[in-house]
Amino acid sequence: MAGAGTGARLLDLRPGEGRAVGITVTLSFVASAGLMIGQSGIEALFFSRYGVSKLPAMYIALGVTMFLITLGFGALLGRIGRGRACIAIPIVLAMSAAA
Repeated sequence: MAGAGTGARLLDLRPGEGRAVGITVTLSFVASAGLMIGQSGIEALFFSRYGVSKLPAMYIALGVTMFLITLGFGALLGRIGRGRACIAIPIVLAMSAAA
């Protein structure tokens, strides 16, 4: 029978890191759940407005957009550092969503 510390050894957690890991996992779960809940509505709106014939163009545009965002994110990380970027990006996204 495994002891209570097996999970900590499996994840290589040190004492005091459990709370930060728990918050991060919870935040990831909530974000993923929101995406999964909203995705069916997004797809329904897309299909009702444009139909399935526009899917190839949408996927090409999505690929190009993701490539450009990835390049921009890499440049941002190199310019201002990981710590600042990981704080600035959610703030910018929240302000963009609010606008």
